Amino acid sequence: MLSKAPEFRNYEVRRSIESAERYVLLIHWASQEDHTVGFRNSPAYGKWRAIVRPFLRSRRWWSTLSSAGVQRGGRMKNAQGASEDPRITPV
Repeated sequence: MLSKAPEFRNYEVRRSIESAERYVLLIHWASQEDHTVGFRNSPAYGKWRAIVRPFLRSRRWWSTLSSAGVQRGGRMKNAQGASEDPRITPV
């Protein structure tokens, strides 16, 4: 479902080290507007929410995050998102 959204990039699921029953789902979009305006206003959003709802606790926590500038291997990206290492693509 997400992969069909035009500006969807990728996702990650991270498990908490301190609380093994807790997970974080990170969804990467080309821009915040692609998520908040494009995807959330599409019919696919309701279908996606129905799929993930059973896995969410009653107390929801949503946040829009930005990159801190550190990418794989501790390399820094410049302001345009370009890495000094051409094998690393900006997220």
